[in-house]
Amino acid sequence: MTTTLVTFSEHSCEDRFSYQCQQVTAPCGASPNIAMATKVYSQCSSNCCFVGGQINYTCQAGYQLTGFEGSITCNSDGNYSVDASVGTCVALSCSNYTLNSNNHVTGNDTSGSYVYGTVIEFTCEDGYELVGGGGATTKLVRCNASGARVDWDSTVPTCQAFSCSNYTLNSNNHVTGNDTSGSYVYGTVIEFTCEDGYELVGGGGATTKLVRCSASGAGVDWDSTVPTCQAQFSGKHRKLTSTTSGSILEGNIKRILLGAVITNCHSTWQDF
Repeated sequence: MTTTLVTFSEHSCEDRFSYQCQQVTAPCGASPNIAMATKVYSQCSSNCCFVGGQINYTCQAGYQLTGFEGSITCNSDGNYSVDASVGTCVALSCSNYTLNSNNHVTGNDTSGSYVYGTVIEFTCEDGYELVGGGGATTKLVRCNASGARVDWDSTVPTCQAFSCSNYTLNSNNHVTGNDTSGSYVYGTVIEFTCEDGYELVGGGGATTKLVRCSASGAGVDWDSTVPTCQAQFSGKHRKLTSTTSGSILEGNIKRILLGAVITNCHSTWQDF
């Protein structure tokens, strides 16, 4: 006679039947939990597991399981094949980023350890803006999950110099600039020079002035306006008391005559 093992759910064990009944048990208890991991059950539940049942652990995106292979089986002795409590989900790391002088940018995190979720704020140097950033000077780059790996969600940005506006000269300035290219990026210095016979207004007799395209808040601007020059004056002429016929008066003082001249000769002098 053949003996068949069945569960209580299929038959009732009574003397008149020729079945040998055996109670089905779940010898393995609840499986350990692992932070940042999910469990998939096969012939198991969160509370128990039947002999031969399996539990598979999978870490969340951006993490990798260490300590065991990730699968445990319920053995007939009531123990799992592996102690899952030794497992850990470890955050994956993005590669180090590289900056060079051409980037004109700095990052606020230079630790070299950029685990999943790390956010780095890149900031342009003074006088620079993000290429293609519409005038923005900062950019956030995040270490994100990428399939079974992690990677930066953007490349390290590059910054370019802001440009100052073009300057305007007119005849009333009586001044010229040594750069008329029309492209005045951050750091550009223009030397303005007064025309001959003119000096800077309020310049104490100076005839040249340097104007720089400098950082101004989040942008750039000229550090001074285009200068204006005025005719040079030497003050009152010294009174001529005496001289001899044929003398030539000379000097290096430039004078400009304004208005009409009235000459009065005295004693033996006469107008000519």
